Amino acid sequence: MSVGEIMDTSPLFVREDDYITHARQVLRDNKLRSIPVLDDEGRVEGVFTRRGALNVTSSKSNVTVKGFIKPAPVVTIDMCILDAGKKMINSTINSIPVIDSPHDKQLKGSITINSIFSALKDLDISPDGKVGDIMSENVLHVDIDENVSKCWIKMIESGYSGIPVTKKGNLIGIVTRGDMLESGFARFKREGRSGQNAAKSIPVEKIMTTPVITTYPDIPIYEATSKLIERNIGRLPVLDRKKNDMVGIVDRYDFLESYIR
Repeated sequence: MSVGEIMDTSPLFVREDDYITHARQVLRDNKLRSIPVLDDEGRVEGVFTRRGALNVTSSKSNVTVKGFIKPAPVVTIDMCILDAGKKMINSTINSIPVIDSPHDKQLKGSITINSIFSALKDLDISPDGKVGDIMSENVLHVDIDENVSKCWIKMIESGYSGIPVTKKGNLIGIVTRGDMLESGFARFKREGRSGQNAAKSIPVEKIMTTPVITTYPDIPIYEATSKLIERNIGRLPVLDRKKNDMVGIVDRYDFLESYIR
């Protein structure tokens, strides 16, 4: 199956000379993790992501998207969806622009990780194995009293887009880049010292998502994948059935890699 058969043919996009405030609003209002960025001639320059939105520290109102574009892999209409999936895993971009050819780079659509999962399901392709086979066991987490600013630093250093929140070792929530964007963390960063102090004083408890959607090590991969798609979330903490302790975590790219294998 080709990318052209499953892509969204009318994706949202922003221009490289659009203001960051506008691009951030588009991400936030439409619950997007990334969005294509076009130049004046409609060519795809890359994508603007939640991480890019949260990295903006300038207090100026005329800052444009151009300086915060993340390169996107080349995905064309006739490409096999499995090859597109591999590019998605390597780039860790959840939604990739689709172009007609590498030469003209005109935006023709976009493909998401969920659209690939749905196509694989229609083709009756599903991996063998359980969640425990693909989960990461060493889970980075933050305490409920951790402030938002420090949590964001941990996200940057780890590259993770979401981190579980615990209280006395027990899982009680999860904080994501989307939560930070919704909370106005980007605004705090731009406002200088007073804004930084505000971000430092806000515990992750105030912005985290709860209750947490979880899974278990013995759940089939295809079943856990369905839960991920239905809830439109990026990761599932994995709990021990008996003790209910967090023993791992599995994200959308772990699932996609298991399907491609």
